[in-house]
Parts: sequence; C-alpha cells; structure tokens
Amino acid sequence: MSNLELLQKAEADFDEKKAAEAKKAYEKLPETPYRGLLPDHGEIQVTIAANGTDQGIFYESEGTISLPVEVLPEQYEAVMKEFGEAEICVNERTGETAVMKISENTDHGDCTLVYDSGLELGYYLSYDPYPGTYSLWANSADTLFKPVYEGSIYVLKGAEKGWSGYFQLPPEERFLEDGGWRKMDFTGEDSGESETYSGNVPAFDEKGYLRGLYYYGD
Repeated sequence: MSNLELLQKAEADFDEKKAAEAKKAYEKLPETPYRGLLPDHGEIQVTIAANGTDQGIFYESEGTISLPVEVLPEQYEAVMKEFGEAEICVNERTGETAVMKISENTDHGDCTLVYDSGLELGYYLSYDPYPGTYSLWANSADTLFKPVYEGSIYVLKGAEKGWSGYFQLPPEERFLEDGGWRKMDFTGEDSGESETYSGNVPAFDEKGYLRGLYYYGD
C-alpha cells in the first residue's frame, strides 16, 4: 500500500464526531499515578500484561516500569578512582542495594556488583550527560534496570507495539500483520508469542498514558 493510499484510507476512516467525543473524554482523564516517575529522556523499560480492562478510550492493565540503575558521580569517583566501594540501589520499590567495586577482570566489565545473596556480576559503565550520572550494562549493551513502579498502567486505544527494525521498514510494510508493527489490543496474547507487551522505548503522553511501546535491542 502506497503512502497516498494510506492517507486516503485514513481520511475515509476518519469520523469527526467520534474524534470530538474521544478528545472530550481524554480531557477529563486524570494524570496517571506514575507520571511523576517518568524521566524526559533515556531508556524506560515497560512490561504490561497483554490482557486488561476496557476503560473507554484506554485500556488498564497491570505492569512494571523500570529505569536504568544509576551511579552518581561521587559513587563513580569512590569506586573507579579511589578503589573503594559504593552502595547502589538496584530496586527502587524494595530498597534493595548492591555493593559496587572496581572489577578485577576488565574482560567482564568496569565494575562488579555484589548482592546480599553473595552473587557477583560484572558491568560496564556509560556516562549519560543529561542527568550527569552513569548507567550499567552487560553482555552486548543490555542495560541494568531497577523497578520503580508496579501497578496499573494506562494505554490509549490505538497504541502500537513495534520492534527495533520497525522504522527501517518501507512505509507500506509497517502496516502488515506479519511486519514489525501491530496494535496493542489486550486480547491476552502478544501475537501468540507472549502474555506481556514489553519494550524499552515507550511513548507516553503528557498525562502518562501510553501511546506506543517499542523495543530497541542491542
């Protein structure tokens, strides 16, 4: 389907009355309970159950929101330059922490996190100039996330789910059922693959309602 055909179809399907009703209903919606936790920039990992309840112009479903584990500049200095230790929060909801030490084997990362269980894992460090902190990653650029919210997540009807190659597809292929795009319809299954929708590049609106969820891999 060409771009012109897509535009013509969108125009033919447009219902001005329904659009006005949806706009009015949206204006009445309150801000989501997690809106204040969402940063303006950077990765945000979102996992949502693929079944949910119909709330009119949006779906409500249980899910988790996680942000990258942060290492503050002073913690970085203490570990990487002074060869000391720093306590890093790895779960914002439970308060769980791990002890960060400089790595004894740089093949496994810049630093090591030692958990209360005794588990030790190596991570590399990347500086993020926007918040002025460091993030941790392992393997082939897999970011280490910490949960910051668990509960109801609100998804506007028509929200889409896509993988990293979605925007590289020709426009006409983005709308194929077996392509890199699909709507989140909350029928209980994510295209037969999973019982959850997940991604690390969500598109939230100003109230915190999800408009799209994308996965950008390694």
